[in-house]
Amino acid sequence: RTLRRRLGPQGWTVTEQGPRRPALTRDGAGLFQMRPDIVLDRAGYRIVLDTKWKRLLPFVSDPKRGVAQADVYQLLAYAQAYGAEAVVLLYPSAGIGMGRDRLRIGTDGQPFWLAEVPLED
Repeated sequence: RTLRRRLGPQGWTVTEQGPRRPALTRDGAGLFQMRPDIVLDRAGYRIVLDTKWKRLLPFVSDPKRGVAQADVYQLLAYAQAYGAEAVVLLYPSAGIGMGRDRLRIGTDGQPFWLAEVPLED
């Protein structure tokens, strides 16, 4: 609801839990249906977000920030299946601001964001 309220006036469409897309197909039939938590669309630009209910670690204690390898693979699959220009792993934060960490898929691919949002808002 917050994303819809804040991004709707800017022309973004916010879709929760979908749309479904197959991870694989065989003879035109979809297998392993995917359903991302949130998909943002605006004028042909798509961002796929997956929410997590664990906290990111500080960069200084872990360069991977505690992100699970399976979560990265999941977002890579979303990027491919949904033709996303960017993907975001969204984590809760106890702080008052939003922390972000911009990575890239491969060496020069789409943006892969780690982001934190405060639970108070």
